Amino acid sequence: MSRMKILGKCMILVVMAILLTQLAYAIGIVPGRTTVDFVSELEKEVAFTLYNNEQKEMKVLLTIEGELAKYVTTEKLFIEFTKDEAAKDLTYKVKLPKKINKPGDHFAKIIATELPSEQATGNSMEASAAVVTQLLVKVPYSGKYAEARLDVNEATVGEVAQFIVPVYNGGDEKITSASMSVEITDLKNNVIATIKSKEISLESKETKELIATWKAEAEPGTYHATALISYDGKILTAEKNFAVGGLEVNIRYVDVKNFNLGGVAKFNIIAENLWNEMITGMYAQLIIIGEDGDVLADVRSTPVDVEPGHEAILNTFWDTDGIEAGSYDAKVILHYADKSTEKLMNTEVTIDEIRNNFIGTPTGQVVGVDETQLKQSSIFMIALFVLAIINISGFIYLKKRKKRKMEDNQKVS
Repeated sequence: MSRMKILGKCMILVVMAILLTQLAYAIGIVPGRTTVDFVSELEKEVAFTLYNNEQKEMKVLLTIEGELAKYVTTEKLFIEFTKDEAAKDLTYKVKLPKKINKPGDHFAKIIATELPSEQATGNSMEASAAVVTQLLVKVPYSGKYAEARLDVNEATVGEVAQFIVPVYNGGDEKITSASMSVEITDLKNNVIATIKSKEISLESKETKELIATWKAEAEPGTYHATALISYDGKILTAEKNFAVGGLEVNIRYVDVKNFNLGGVAKFNIIAENLWNEMITGMYAQLIIIGEDGDVLADVRSTPVDVEPGHEAILNTFWDTDGIEAGSYDAKVILHYADKSTEKLMNTEVTIDEIRNNFIGTPTGQVVGVDETQLKQSSIFMIALFVLAIINISGFIYLKKRKKRKMEDNQKVS
């Protein structure tokens, strides 16, 4: 194949990638997933929302795929948006069979595809953007069965790292005793520490967390954690790499101001560049999870560049239309320089307020301070310091002057 042909194909791929990237922002869908516990012949109506992100005239085709597709129906196959319509609230109906023989997770996908505009010609290159909302049906296992994942709240050297394992009882029997031990090793497989959690019990279809802590008295670098979860005579493992020290970026706090339930919440994520070089293209990802494990939001901020030793405010937005007041699990992830820093949060939603508390932070949430107040406070502290220096200097000067005067009087006499 000639060099010109290869170059031509590469250019086509680049153009198609750009088109697909642009179109991906034209249409949105929430939630990303709805989770349902299997009940024989369950009938349920599930709500979802389509977003017209570019405020344009648009036609959208709804299709259903997956192993559970035959149990899912929608009222409409074609959805039309006008320029004035930012979103449409829709539903699909679920009618489950008497029995699903295979235990575990079963899916259906409701796919929303933007149809090409009528102005498109046969010679034009027009791709269609598609977004998906999933239906997850959990069929319980017979007896005792657990699922788990490992999350790590990383720490710098000398601080406390947290190892958190959410355990889901996917069986039809109660788990009377579940506990965890975590083995921490370096990349040469040398065991650094072994830590343990307290015991918990779980009812069928219930999720609880096993937590173990470790004071990171180790050299900065990458380490590996292997969690061994024991429950009523059965064993489950989960593992993950994590970092000690060398955290170039710190997530200082997250706050939400001027919030009303049902509206769009603006999350201010305050990140600090602790590295000695500029970080380019850093962005924040906010994930909010409902009580049943549904991903209620997975949103990202605009990338920014952060000077060394400086802070940046990264904004993400969560549409709380249809969200109930309550407590939600959340995760903030900073992406930068092919790395990531993450913190787990508890997000409390009320009618007129959202409070975010980092899990494992002893002092709780750090309340966001207005920049003007912060500057005024800093100026005030500097002024106090300067006045203190002036007073001390004046006291020393007067003392020396008095001493010299006494010495001169002694000489005269």
